[in-house]
Amino acid sequence: MLVQLIDQICCRVRGCTATRRLILPVALIVIAHSTQSIAQSNTQSSAQTPPDLNAFQQYDKTVSDLLTGKFTTLPEALQSESIDAPFALAQLLLQNKKPELALQLLTNRETALTSSDPRLTYVFRLRAEAWRQLGDKKQTRISEISALEAMRERLGYQHPVFMSAVDEFFQHWKHDDTVDQSALSELIDWLQRPVETEETASFTAESGAVVVPLFYGTNRQRGASSDPAEFYGTRLGNLEVGELSVTIPPGHQHSVLEKPAFWQLAGRTNQQKFIVLADINPLTTTEFSDRCCDEKDKLLLIHGYNVSFYNGALRAAQITYDLEFPGTAHYFSWPSQGSLWGYLSDSNNVVASRPAIIEYLDLLTRTSGRLHIVAHSMGNRYLLEALEIFLRDFPDRQLGKIIFAAPDVDQIEFGIRVQSLYGRVDGMALYSSNNDQALKISRSVNGRARAGDSGATLLDLKDVTSIDVTGLAEDSLGHSYFGDADQVLADMMGFVQLDWSADQRCSLTPRDQSGWKIDKRGCRIGALLAAKQLVEKHNRDASDFVSQHMANNTDDDPQFWQEVLALIDRLLVEDD
Repeated sequence: MLVQLIDQICCRVRGCTATRRLILPVALIVIAHSTQSIAQSNTQSSAQTPPDLNAFQQYDKTVSDLLTGKFTTLPEALQSESIDAPFALAQLLLQNKKPELALQLLTNRETALTSSDPRLTYVFRLRAEAWRQLGDKKQTRISEISALEAMRERLGYQHPVFMSAVDEFFQHWKHDDTVDQSALSELIDWLQRPVETEETASFTAESGAVVVPLFYGTNRQRGASSDPAEFYGTRLGNLEVGELSVTIPPGHQHSVLEKPAFWQLAGRTNQQKFIVLADINPLTTTEFSDRCCDEKDKLLLIHGYNVSFYNGALRAAQITYDLEFPGTAHYFSWPSQGSLWGYLSDSNNVVASRPAIIEYLDLLTRTSGRLHIVAHSMGNRYLLEALEIFLRDFPDRQLGKIIFAAPDVDQIEFGIRVQSLYGRVDGMALYSSNNDQALKISRSVNGRARAGDSGATLLDLKDVTSIDVTGLAEDSLGHSYFGDADQVLADMMGFVQLDWSADQRCSLTPRDQSGWKIDKRGCRIGALLAAKQLVEKHNRDASDFVSQHMANNTDDDPQFWQEVLALIDRLLVEDD
C-alpha cells in the first residue's frame, strides 16, 4: 500500500524507477514489521572496539579535510562508520552546504535501523534536507514521506507530534504543481489510519505502563523537530528547563533498559514492550521553579560521554523507577555528540557546560529538600567544577549524597576538587572498575589515569567511599554498570535512601587491598525494595508474612524470598 501511494504521488508526473529503488528498503522493513515481533531485550549496542588516540585524531583530520573541500567524494573510512556516527557528520555536512557528500554518507543507513529507533526518522529527515539543498523536489518528498511513515510506526497515528508533522507536510505540498493532489490526499488519509498490526494510540491507551515524570535541564540547542526523540540536538546552547515523561513497560525488570536492539526488525515502539520517551514540555524558569521543587528530596542524574538527550532520558527514568525514589527526579543533559567517535568534541562541550549546571543547581537547591546527585563518566568533570564554584557562591546551600559513577576525571584532579565538598554534602561514593574500556580510551587520550579506573588500588580519599565494581555483568565497554547491575542499584539505594554506611550496605564487602567492592552475591535491588515495602506495611510481622507466602507458594523463587527475609531482618535491626 505505502509503495503504491508513493509511486502515485511522486511518479504520475515523471518516471518511477528511481523512486522504487529508493523506497524499496523501507518497504521491506515495513513488511517485516507486520509479520515479526520482538521479545523484551536487555541488549545495549553491539560490541564496540574502543578507538585509540591516533584513531580519534585521524578521524577529526579526515572530517576537517572533508569540510574544507579536500575530498570531492566520501573517504572510504567514513563510509564504513559505526551506526551512530554518520548522523552527526551528515548534519555537519549539511550545515556546510555539502549535500552530495551527506547523501553519500546516508546511503542505505536505514537498513540497520528498526521502526522503534528514532534514528530511522532522523536519517530520512537528513536526506530530505540534502535533496532540498540540491533543489530536487521529488526526492525531497520521497524522504519526507519515509520520515513520516517511520514516525507513525514509532509514535502511533494519534500522537500529537505525528499529527502535527503530517499537517505540516500537507500544508507545504498542497499547492505545489509537481504533486498529484488526489494522490497526496490519499496518502494523508492512509497515514492517519490506525496501524493494523499493532495496538493503536500507544501513548494514550491504558496499557499498564507506568509514567515516570522527570524535570530536566539542558544546554543543548533545540532541533528542528517536535518529535520527543529529536527535540534536542548536539549543539551547545544556553540553559533550557522543562519536564518530560517516560513510560516504563508493565513487564519491566530491574536494571534493564528495555529498548530494541538496532539489528533486529521490531514492531512499533509501545509502552507495553519498551521504555519510551513520550513527551517533552519546555518551561520558563519561573514555571520550572514553581513546579520542580518542594520540601521533598530530589535526585539529579547527569549522563556521560556518547549519550544523546533521548537515551539519557531513558536511563534517568529507568534508574529513578528502579530505585523507587520517593522525591522528585531530575535529569541534566549536556551536548554530547551521542557517538563513540565524538570523544574529543564531548570533552570540549563538557567544559563549556559548567555555567549551565551551576544555574540548574541553583534552581534545585532553593528549597529545603536535599539534592542527591548521580553523575556518570565525563559528566563528573563539569559537575566537580560546577560544584566548586556553586558552593563558593552559595555558602548557605547544602547537598545530599553524591555518587561519582565511573568518573572520567584525572585522578589527581579528582582528589583536589573533591576537597571543596567537605562539610557541604551528606556523603560521597565513587564507583570504579578495572574492566572499563571507555576509561581506558580516556587514559590513552589524556595520558593520565582516570578516577573511575580502579587499577591495582582504589582512590583513598577523605569522606569518599571508594567501591570497586570489577567483575559485574556489564555492557560491551564495561562502562554502564551504574544502571545495568542489580547489586549497584541496591547499593545506591542503601546509600541515598536508607542512609546506610558502607559496612551496613548489603552489596558491599571489604576489598583485600583497600576500600570496598560490590559482591556478585550481594543483595539485589528487587529484593531490597520488596523487603523495604514489607517492613513499611507489616513492620515486625513482615518476616512472618514472607514465611507464610513461601509455605503457600513453594515454586515462587525461594532464593529471592530467602534474600528478602535476610534484608527484612537487617532493616528491622537498623530501625532499632
